[in-house]
Amino acid sequence: MPYPDVLDGRPGLKELDEQHAFPEWTDRAMLIGYLSVAVLTGVTSQVESRWLFCGLLALAVLPAAIAVVRPMPAGTFAFATLVPLAILNWAPESVGLQDPHGTSQVNLLIATFLVGETVATASRRVAVPVVIACFALPIGRAFVDDTFHALPIWLGAVVIGVTIGAIMRRLIESMADLKAAEAGLAEKAATDERQRIAREVHDVIAHSMTVTMLHVTAARLAVARGDDDAATEALVEAERAGRESLNEIRHTVGLLRTEPDGGIEAPQPSARDLVQLVDQFAEAGLDVHLSVDGSLEEVSPPAGLTLFRVVQESLANAARHQPGSSTTVRVIAGDGLRVQVTSEGGKRRNNGCEPGNGIRGMRERVEALHGSLTAGPAGRGAWLVDCRIPEASS
Repeated sequence: MPYPDVLDGRPGLKELDEQHAFPEWTDRAMLIGYLSVAVLTGVTSQVESRWLFCGLLALAVLPAAIAVVRPMPAGTFAFATLVPLAILNWAPESVGLQDPHGTSQVNLLIATFLVGETVATASRRVAVPVVIACFALPIGRAFVDDTFHALPIWLGAVVIGVTIGAIMRRLIESMADLKAAEAGLAEKAATDERQRIAREVHDVIAHSMTVTMLHVTAARLAVARGDDDAATEALVEAERAGRESLNEIRHTVGLLRTEPDGGIEAPQPSARDLVQLVDQFAEAGLDVHLSVDGSLEEVSPPAGLTLFRVVQESLANAARHQPGSSTTVRVIAGDGLRVQVTSEGGKRRNNGCEPGNGIRGMRERVEALHGSLTAGPAGRGAWLVDCRIPEASS
């Protein structure tokens, strides 16, 4: 008999019904136990109506036999088992079902099995009536059978069945809670990974498009003034920047794959790549200058990647939103890591882009390293991005 009823009313755990049911052999073991009790009872009993007695025992075992082939609701299973047992134990002596030597009381073991199984696996609205009925079986028999003197023993057996069933029920519920917690953690990890990849894709695309457009703009201006060599050089640089960005995008998208070898192994940018990054923007036409205090060689990979992405996004924003500005990148590496990107001059504009995505992504990166980031006007038309990361060295 499956146990999903124990999880009734527990939201989000429906999938556990099929994934964590009792193995099929438990139904067969239960059937073997019922059959053994029935055969032992039928052989040892000395009732007058033996065929009626054995027929009722067969009816009590029949639900277990059906459950092996086809699962049935816990309430139906319990009812179909208890009705024959009630007739066997509560029938008056005149019916010929009472054993004068009391050996037929062995059939109450079926009730003990039933109550333990039901308490462990069924919903409370089924388990409570079954427990009451199993207690009522020996109590009722004590009233109709003068030879029945095992009432304390069978009441104790039912109590043991209820106790074991309650322990199993608690274990099932604990397992369900654990699986639900694991599922929640897995979903949170997947969400965090999607957010991380989204930031990577945003940073890579924003950088590549900005640098490429700067080169294309330079080529257009060179063509307009008739300087074919400068136009060609600008287009070559735009093509190179596009190819490099395409490779980085392929690597980032490869992180979305689930196969062990799905991702493309490629080094992530580090603090040492800042000089090359600034040079790319400078070659594309952005007036940018880099100042470094301290050594970037000892910056840890996580802090170096965050530093690179912050500067990359800040320069891309300066080129998009404040064209013609003079931008200064100042990096201070010591006990902590600090970077300031200041854009002065030029007219700040939105360019039709949705504001806030890049800044929010930078802030999420920095806060993941327990740092802080502020971005906003700095007076006289300047724009300042100020980032602090507490641990910078490896």
